[in-house]
Amino acid sequence: MYKKILSLLLTLYKKPKAVALAGIMITMIFALAIPFIQFDNDIKNFLALDHPHRKANERLDSEFKSSEIIIIGVESDDAFSKETIDYIKWLQGEIDKLNYSFPKENIAHELQISPEEADLVINAINQNELQGIDSLQSLLTNPERMNSELFWDMEFSKKIAKKVKKSSISKLLQLYKLPVAEIKSVTNTDFIRGEKDKFIVEKLIDPEKLDDKSLADLKAKVKSWDLYDKLLYSSDDRLTALSVRMNSIDINLRQKFNIAVEKIITDNPKGNLKVYMAGEPVITDRVSSSMGDDLQRLLPFVLIVMLIILFVIFRHYGSLT
Repeated sequence: MYKKILSLLLTLYKKPKAVALAGIMITMIFALAIPFIQFDNDIKNFLALDHPHRKANERLDSEFKSSEIIIIGVESDDAFSKETIDYIKWLQGEIDKLNYSFPKENIAHELQISPEEADLVINAINQNELQGIDSLQSLLTNPERMNSELFWDMEFSKKIAKKVKKSSISKLLQLYKLPVAEIKSVTNTDFIRGEKDKFIVEKLIDPEKLDDKSLADLKAKVKSWDLYDKLLYSSDDRLTALSVRMNSIDINLRQKFNIAVEKIITDNPKGNLKVYMAGEPVITDRVSSSMGDDLQRLLPFVLIVMLIILFVIFRHYGSLT
């Protein structure tokens, strides 16, 4: 065995050009995967699927809903002003619009179909999701069933079946999920007060009826209950926050959603308002983006250092003879 290995190495040594060419070709083949590299800094994914801590976290999320929350802070001279409340109402509406359009856009991109056609696919998933993933797979890969059960024309049914087979039903279900489970802000937070022997639950403020009296009542309600202090409003009355609780979605989809929210904020500045984004999902996604940027900057320097080290060690820079 030893002699065979030695003979093979000796043969390769006598053919440096062929060995170098083979090495270059293998490297190029692996390099083709570089554009598909995805960074995953989700802390949960550092643990094995059956790790007790991960399973406990998943159980808590299933019982008490997802713990992944994006916090959007809005700072101004007066966080109780009409300008601030109007902006929060507008921003919450924009995030809602993005939330409901997000699955349609992603499915349209994945299956290379129009948004209107993606709506048909989403409706089909809505109607058949409870039957299980196998049943859904069977339906969306069978043109005849789609034609007879969903009343799609045969040409469109064949196109969807081909696209779903090329992708996967699991990925389609990930794209189908709404990224946001709930948005809470001053415009939809409850205020509980006692009246005789009853508890009265009402909204802190009606965003459709903003005037001096309603804004003054809002401030009085917030100041009357310590629960809102440093949670909904800062103690100095300059900062209020929106909490965007995320559903459990693919980390790359979450990053795409976060970027879209940030773009809404940066593309629509409002007076003297300053807007900040924070929370575990934002930090994780920023780290992933920074890693990509760092690799782009560092990779050329790493290659240069490797070449210098190889030259110093082998005293050889290019001849293959």
